[in-house]
Amino acid sequence: MNTEILSPVLIIVVTFIIAVPLGKYIAKVFKGEKTFLDFFAPLENFIFRIAGTDPQKEMDWKENIKALLTINFLWFLWAIVILAFQNLLFMNG
Repeated sequence: MNTEILSPVLIIVVTFIIAVPLGKYIAKVFKGEKTFLDFFAPLENFIFRIAGTDPQKEMDWKENIKALLTINFLWFLWAIVILAFQNLLFMNG
């Protein structure tokens, strides 16, 4: 079988295989139940503390827009740094 057909078929099969476990995991997260990734909780709490957010409090639309614009601005700055120093990056032959 040639790779032009094999690759899309493989992607679809892998997607169907991981859909159910991933859906169950996401459902547990939104219900607030214990998951196997709970060992990341200290790191997550540290990030919340640095960001000054309370994960138990809902954000209104103004706070949501502020968070969205802030993270987009930070990603924009990161992209500019990567592009500006692209010639100095490792594995750039």
